[in-house]
Amino acid sequence: MKHHLKHLAAVVSFAGTFAVTLVATGGTTLAAHAAGTRYVDMVFDTTTVASNVVYATAPALVTGVPTDLLLDVYQPVGDTSTSRPVLIAIHGGGFKTGSKATLSGIAQEWARRGYVVFSINYRLDAGNQCQAVQDGKVPPGELAAEAERCRNAVEAAQYDSQAAIRWVRAHAGTYGIDATRVAVMGSSAGAVTALNLAYQSDTPGDVGDYDGYDSAIGAALVMSGCGYDPSKIGAGDAAVAMIHAELDGAVPMQCAIATAAIARSRGLVAETMLWYGEGTHAKGLYEKYQSTIDPVWTQFLIRELSLTDGAAPTVVPPNSTTEIRGTPNRSAVVSLVATGTAGGGYLQALPCTAAAGSTSNLNTDAAGQTRAGLAVVRFDAGGTACVYNSMATHVVVDLQGYLAEGAFDDVTDARLLDTRSGSTPRAGSMAVLRGEPNRSAVLSLVATGSLGSGFLQALPCGSAPGATSNLNLDAAGQTRSGLAIVPFGADGTVCLYTSATTHLLVDLQGYFTAGTFDDIADARLLDTRAGARAAAGGTTVIRGNPGSSAFVSLIATGSLGSGYLTALPCDATPGITSNLNIDAAGLTIAGTAVVRFDTEGEACIYSSVATHLVVDLQGYFSAGSFDDIADARLLDTRGSG
Repeated sequence: MKHHLKHLAAVVSFAGTFAVTLVATGGTTLAAHAAGTRYVDMVFDTTTVASNVVYATAPALVTGVPTDLLLDVYQPVGDTSTSRPVLIAIHGGGFKTGSKATLSGIAQEWARRGYVVFSINYRLDAGNQCQAVQDGKVPPGELAAEAERCRNAVEAAQYDSQAAIRWVRAHAGTYGIDATRVAVMGSSAGAVTALNLAYQSDTPGDVGDYDGYDSAIGAALVMSGCGYDPSKIGAGDAAVAMIHAELDGAVPMQCAIATAAIARSRGLVAETMLWYGEGTHAKGLYEKYQSTIDPVWTQFLIRELSLTDGAAPTVVPPNSTTEIRGTPNRSAVVSLVATGTAGGGYLQALPCTAAAGSTSNLNTDAAGQTRAGLAVVRFDAGGTACVYNSMATHVVVDLQGYLAEGAFDDVTDARLLDTRSGSTPRAGSMAVLRGEPNRSAVLSLVATGSLGSGFLQALPCGSAPGATSNLNLDAAGQTRSGLAIVPFGADGTVCLYTSATTHLLVDLQGYFTAGTFDDIADARLLDTRAGARAAAGGTTVIRGNPGSSAFVSLIATGSLGSGYLTALPCDATPGITSNLNIDAAGLTIAGTAVVRFDTEGEACIYSSVATHLVVDLQGYFSAGSFDDIADARLLDTRGSG
């Protein structure tokens, strides 16, 4: 973490005037504790508030008149701990309006979890045009002056907040806090400030009287924020957890996504929770989806602040259903990842009202695995869908894009084949699958109980197998799954070839509408096995039709360790999502991805680990049939990015 100055061990006496208010936020006995886990649940029934404490004095932005900077202190009633973590709350308002009182309700809730919360005011400029500068609506002749005015307001918010952090550390003894465990929470302009605190602790300003104290933080909770100067993000900066809505009119979501991607590329923790089809901003977004956000954010702070008396992050229990959110009434292609598995089992993406168990999208066969795969999921009128996990595991879901309305017949998933009730298909055999004639379908393929290594390939019946593969096995006894797009012939058949003796399961996810998917004969785009492995941290170019989105099969084989692959534009920053995960050296892992070839016909495969790569083309989406947005994380139960 970048530091301002070394933290000094001195503790000075409390200074400043304040009023103390007892706020009853639940229960009737002031010192009573609710059931639950500290830092996770609201285990304290009430809080006290010390209002309008002066933490610094600084010249007002417009008039230059010396102005007292005030904060409110929220503490849990009945808490006997003398080493409590700190949460600094920073309000929004475009750096022109707003008050510390805006976050009062949220501050009380986090204080009831066992934090000491300091909600701060900072200097504002009521006449700034920061929003207009961002949106490109300032006349050219005024732009330089207004941009400078905005920079001054943004810097003042950062410097004032850093002064508050130093003041808090100086008064650690007064408030019974652990000065090494400081996090911030910001909304809107406060969220921008929170990111600046995370990424710019080496420029602390000169506000306040406690320069001998550090203004660096351990973590930031960010409600609709963006890092407008990514050059400031560097190794050792604080971890951040961000929430954002796709249709946010104040802070562009793509800026938040880019901030997280850059942070991850520099080795930092940057978690994102994104709501597609949603326009609610900042504090309103947090309050609307608080039941989803709080379980993730509490674990994030426990981990990043090393709060040992809080609950450690736990996997999702078996037989759980977790909600994901996207654009209402749209079918999407998502990447599913199960990691930290407790044993064999499966994930299934399905409507939240449906019963789980009839099909699967992703399978694991042992504890401790990380497995990834694609699925097509339909978001309902409320913008929700669900992911079911049969085994205890962490679940990660990344959005790859949306299918155009009418481009995909997202039928109820149906099982087309399951050989487990009979004899095991032999190596070199073909199984016939039946569907709707002359239609391309999305199928989930599963090989289980394999007797050795090999591969599966979906192909027209009567064709010779072997040119490509859809699913790979590298040992006996494995369960592997993957997605494939296959064309049913005029007689409604397609064949599934297996080079290994293994049981087969095939689930139908839906059909493409005629003309929306160019289901060409599968073709190999890349195979590094005849030469050197792809380097760890490097990108390898693949080539296809310029300006087209394609569905490809990815294979990592002969890897030298654990890691992941991501298909992405060659000029994009890797790290925000993954398409294929490898959890040990020497494995052969297959998966699928949707890739966008640029105007030169190029896309890239990023590999975080040295490994051989094989990429097979399954087909192209027709123009307008697939909205290939920048990949975005919808869910990560690990509490990190």
